[in-house]
Amino acid sequence: MFDPFFILYWGVVSCIVVLITVLVHSRAEEANEEEDATPSCRNPRETILPQNLWSLNVACAVGQAKVGKRQLWPPIVNMLSLLFGALQILALFLVVHDINPNATPVTEHPSSPWISNPWSVNCMKWIMVTFLSLFMVKESAQCRTLFQGILEINTQRLVLPKPVLFFIASIQYVIVISVVWCGVSAVLSFQAVPDILYSSMSVTFISKVDEACFELLCHVFGVEADFRIVHGIPPRQASRAQLFEALDADGDGVITKDELLAFEGSKTFEDDAHLRHESMPAWVDVALRFLIVFPCMLGFGLITRAFYTNVMPTSRIHALKQAVMGVLAR
Repeated sequence: MFDPFFILYWGVVSCIVVLITVLVHSRAEEANEEEDATPSCRNPRETILPQNLWSLNVACAVGQAKVGKRQLWPPIVNMLSLLFGALQILALFLVVHDINPNATPVTEHPSSPWISNPWSVNCMKWIMVTFLSLFMVKESAQCRTLFQGILEINTQRLVLPKPVLFFIASIQYVIVISVVWCGVSAVLSFQAVPDILYSSMSVTFISKVDEACFELLCHVFGVEADFRIVHGIPPRQASRAQLFEALDADGDGVITKDELLAFEGSKTFEDDAHLRHESMPAWVDVALRFLIVFPCMLGFGLITRAFYTNVMPTSRIHALKQAVMGVLAR
């Protein structure tokens, strides 16, 4: 059962964050409209994906990942992503499973015998939760970029369905949220400053497994991937003959003023309809921006509620586990 303080916190903070994301979205839309209206803007839209194992799935789906001269088979990357994602989640679950559910989040008696006042330990808990939450914002921003890239990529150029790519990409965000929750729980369970520091650093290390796996594929197996997704045909240097032919619309060998004005520098010599990006609704952009801030909200929400109730965030997980085991034992 949720207490009033818990409901008030999430209600007020969520409203503030949503309001800020809506304002940021409106400013971004204005900037995009001004950029599109600028005549000098002649390059197709691009999406730069983060270089990790999750983005490699998208690069494979658009044919921009190779091993030597051969295209990297997407199911191989999908299986690796699911395998290492499952290992990360399992590692986080094991950490939470072995945390003492009866530990007191608010330190009253430090474990170090030479420390008489617990203020330093409690301050360190808030500081490390702050650092941990801010550190995971970078990971959630990568998730937002990956989600946006999947949405904008034209469906015709993908060899995998978008729901499959969304499912694999969502595992990264589940790991981000799990790291925050597990990290806060680990920080609250210790009663000494060095233990708090080491535990929080160790938990964040788990979130870097995907990048380490990607480096392994690149340096050991020779995987080459281009994470720059161009939504159209990249501009190229046309020869003088091609440029003259494009300008001379009627083919009479004379370039008139009307032909010169009608020519658009962004015009390509090939049809790029199957490469053009797909539009993203405004509410989706607001939701993706909200996902970036959510790890911070979760981290401060967990530690605030833990200090308010003096109950570990893992207590409900242990209660659920005991209930499931009781049902299975019948």
